[in-house]
Amino acid sequence: MTDDPPSGGRDALYSRFEGLVMLLRQRPDDTAERTRILEAVVRAAEGGPVVLEAGVENSFGTEEAGLKGRLLARRVDQVTIQPGATAEELLGLARALADDAQAVESSGSIRVDLLPSLSPPPAAGRSYEGPRTAGRQMPGLPDWMAPPRRENTSTSLAETMAQISASLGDEIQRGAWRAALHDVQGLIRLVPAIPEHQRRGFAISVRRYLSRPVLQAFIELALRTPEEQPRAVEVLKWAGLDAAEQILELLRASENVGAREFLFAALGGMPDALSLVMPLSTSPRWHEARHAADILGRMALPASVPVLRGLLEHPDDRVRLAAVEALGRIPDKTVLEPLRQALTHRSPQMRARAGRALGDRRSGALAMPLLAALEEEKDLSTWRELLGALALIDSPEATSALVRLATERKTLFGRSGRPTAQRLEVVKALAGAGTPAARQALQRISAEGDESVSAAARKELEGGTGNG
Repeated sequence: MTDDPPSGGRDALYSRFEGLVMLLRQRPDDTAERTRILEAVVRAAEGGPVVLEAGVENSFGTEEAGLKGRLLARRVDQVTIQPGATAEELLGLARALADDAQAVESSGSIRVDLLPSLSPPPAAGRSYEGPRTAGRQMPGLPDWMAPPRRENTSTSLAETMAQISASLGDEIQRGAWRAALHDVQGLIRLVPAIPEHQRRGFAISVRRYLSRPVLQAFIELALRTPEEQPRAVEVLKWAGLDAAEQILELLRASENVGAREFLFAALGGMPDALSLVMPLSTSPRWHEARHAADILGRMALPASVPVLRGLLEHPDDRVRLAAVEALGRIPDKTVLEPLRQALTHRSPQMRARAGRALGDRRSGALAMPLLAALEEEKDLSTWRELLGALALIDSPEATSALVRLATERKTLFGRSGRPTAQRLEVVKALAGAGTPAARQALQRISAEGDESVSAAARKELEGGTGNG
């Protein structure tokens, strides 16, 4: 196991295969370029097996474009490419992903895993027995929710609830899951309007609809229909531990995040599920430990800090990165020490993530630890991340440190100071931070820096990018 995520293999194949798919989608008649890229794809696939997945793990944001966008559009969860995949197989897969209708299928050396599909509702005139047991009707709402007497012409809360309940039972029996999901959400949102002494009975009645098959159908609907995911998250969170157990079973079965991200969001909003998630962190399967770290970070509970701290030394780098990101999401001060320790980790990515997490707290007390890490950092991309983190801190300590970095020139034989290119990076980081302290630092740099750095600071100030 290396200290950092591999830069070759999967990354090389992903980028080259993405280029092939985009070429086939945008310029399908460019045969010369297609041949050139296909040859590169075949070479990149020789070191397999390689998994191309729709999800992006340990990221602060994703764009649904390129290969990821095509995988999601064609409802592909992941593609596993084995060594020996031929040019014909790879080209066939790329053509299917580039097209909007051609079937995306497995071949001898390529396995395609699709997102689950829901069974269509039964044909008219046929009964649906889904979550209903033989001889048992769907549950109804309590008697106190019966519609008011006819002489009351206005639509009351009880009448609204009864109407939704009636339609919900019918929708579940027919397998009309989108409508059922909307109705369950509607009932949940009526809870605040119910008299306090009646809420418990109402909640019990609604939860009777949320059997295991119904929750499973809602999850499958959300997997294939992204616009329904926020609604599904709301319902799953309200359903509580029963839903949490079902979500965990599904997440444990796959290494990918991808289209399942909404399930992580749902569990992250269920603090009562902490006891269910904690044991996953000690799993011998790397992806289960990684999933646990992700969920614990979303829960943001101080009780999970010791577990996440232990995962910082997990043998798998993907788990370590998830753990440091999770610590960054927890507002409690107990995370500061493990994040400071991560600034000296052997992995540059770990150091960068820890620096970003500390910078996001915008605390002046963290300026000096970040500066110390910045001065010791040898990896240029990590140095830029730490610089950006320090620039976010709106404090006199951060201002003074960044002014010194920008104005102290590197001498021919001296060890202090930074090259001009890096000092210009300081100016860019301050301009991007947009805090009052950053603007003050730019003003000082424009007055104290050498010609090139001073000119860059003045340009940022005049352009307004340094404004808070």
